[in-house]
Amino acid sequence: MTPREFLKLYRYDHRALCGDYVPAAPLTAEPGDRIGVVLLHTGGPPTLADVPDFVYNRYMDPLASDWRLPRALRPLYARSQAWIQSTALARCYEKIGGCSPLHRLVSEQASALEQALLTGTPSPAQVTYKTYVAMRHAHPFLPEVAQQMQADEITKVVLLPLFPQYAQRTTGSLFASWWMQQTHGRMPTWPVTAVREYAVHPKYVQALSERIDEALQRFSDRARRGVHLVFAAQHLPAPGYGTLQGHHDPYCCLVQATVEAVMQHRGQDRPHHVTFQPSRGATDVARLSLKQTMGTLGRQARTSVLVVPLSHVTDHLETAYQLDVIMREEAYTQGLEHYEVTAGLNCHPMFIEALAEITRRQAIHGLPVFSGDGLDASGTLPEVALPGVSASGQPTTSRCVQCDHTMMPRQWAPMRQSAPSTTGV
Repeated sequence: MTPREFLKLYRYDHRALCGDYVPAAPLTAEPGDRIGVVLLHTGGPPTLADVPDFVYNRYMDPLASDWRLPRALRPLYARSQAWIQSTALARCYEKIGGCSPLHRLVSEQASALEQALLTGTPSPAQVTYKTYVAMRHAHPFLPEVAQQMQADEITKVVLLPLFPQYAQRTTGSLFASWWMQQTHGRMPTWPVTAVREYAVHPKYVQALSERIDEALQRFSDRARRGVHLVFAAQHLPAPGYGTLQGHHDPYCCLVQATVEAVMQHRGQDRPHHVTFQPSRGATDVARLSLKQTMGTLGRQARTSVLVVPLSHVTDHLETAYQLDVIMREEAYTQGLEHYEVTAGLNCHPMFIEALAEITRRQAIHGLPVFSGDGLDASGTLPEVALPGVSASGQPTTSRCVQCDHTMMPRQWAPMRQSAPSTTGV
């Protein structure tokens, strides 16, 4: 389905804000199932020649842009943005190796996840997993991946977005694309379940904390004691854009929940700040931008800052160039003496374990098994608390400081570890 076809057929509704395009209820994995785990990402241009098409595709996506344009004008707008931005964007990619690193890094994550699923899952149910990578605005697109899944005789599908915090411009767009492709017969249909967010999964939180610890080692002993953590998330929607029919985009709430979980995990060991890069025209959130925060810290005579990128789980243009190069220069201009950026999670072992646990929760084995991560004596998975409910069953009370909604991330109950299975896979 081309961007023009999607634009012509798509009608915006509240499902973009809550992820209801694809069911989230777990599937039952039965003997003989081949489960396709699709790692979803918006993507990046694999070569410099692909930059104009990538920019065009992104601006043609009505869910990825804050601009509410008449349908007939969006192609003209997308073409103009591709013409305006491509040259400058290509220069940025040249400075980080000549292309986006996303495809390579996500492919590595997919391979690591498949290995974790195949070696960590017991075999009595004879269930196998195969991972795939699908992008929204660059190759490989969903129909290409679906053809390969059909050739591999996949029987059930788990959609796993590489965005821990749900937002309509990322995960919402990916789910809408899947739904549209299937609704209009552009790819086969399978029993499917989707992971909407995992903002406070314990192993994701621990992986972030370990990346912070690694980056702190780059500071001298003296500077390390005064390091301020600055969590940098992608920008908030423009005012009024993320609300419809009583639903609101939960992105800012989930970002705040992640930060809160990381700092609780670390015992509130350092002062921290949460920043959102403002979208074009969103002047009311400019005070939350990373640049503004650097200026504030500089005026307060703070000298050491560690930036922790959120929203993405791989290194990409924003981390490798915008944060590590452009914002580093800005930090020094504002009087900061020590500035570092944490590495992306990429294939951090704890993060891969988190993805494997999340996948297993969405494709639960229907038959008793002998052993395996998270399985109790009866061979079943522990219950998972509903969104907005803590692991103890009590409602969450934290409120997002940006929109004043109650934060309602999915609470992931700890998975019990058991001895490795001695049966063959």
